[in-house]
Amino acid sequence: MKPILPLLLMALLPALALAQVPTADPTATRSATTVAPAPVPPPP
Repeated sequence: MKPILPLLLMALLPALALAQVPTADPTATRSATTVAPAPVPPPP
């Protein structure tokens, strides 16, 4: 088994998290890369 597949998965996970989190909040996108992407409540 080549170690290339795990590397690709690790590279794709942050991309998927960024795609699910609104790009309007840079802090939300950074936290989403470390934890599961949570829905961001709309600003008041």
